Amino acid sequence: MAPAALRLLFHYEADPGSLPRLELRAALPVSVRLPPPHPTGNDLGATTGWFELQDGDRRVLYRRLMRLPTGAFLEVPTSDPNSPFRYRETDQASAGAFSILVPDRDAGSHVELFGNARGLVDDPVRSLGRFELSSVSREALPPEPPR
Repeated sequence: MAPAALRLLFHYEADPGSLPRLELRAALPVSVRLPPPHPTGNDLGATTGWFELQDGDRRVLYRRLMRLPTGAFLEVPTSDPNSPFRYRETDQASAGAFSILVPDRDAGSHVELFGNARGLVDDPVRSLGRFELSSVSREALPPEPPR
C-alpha cells in the first residue's frame, strides 16, 4: 500500500511582473508514492521556487523544488534537444489552479510556497504564502460553474 499523502489544490491569480495571489482550496487524502524530498538546507542553488510541509514551529518536514505554475508565461518549444522548451512572459493576467503532493503527517500543520514574480532564476525568491492545513476542507470540491 502506498503511503498516505495530501493533494493540496490551489487557485491563483497573477498579474504580469507581480507575485501571484494564492488560495488553498482543499487538502484531499490520496494513497500515492511521493517523490523523495529535496535537501532542507539553505543552499538551494539556482531555482525559481519550491514548497515546504512545515510543523507549527516552521521546521521543514518535506521540501520539493519546482517551477510553480503561477506566472503569466507560455511554454514555447525550441529546436534545441538539450532544452526542448523555454518560457516566454506574456503581458496578460493569468488565473488557474494547480496541485502539489505532500506527506500526510500529524506534525505537518502548514505548507509554505516560495517563488518569484517572473519565474526566472535571476529573480529573488520569497514566500508566496503559508497555509494552515487544518483550516481547509478535506472533501472533494464541487466543480466551479462556467464563467
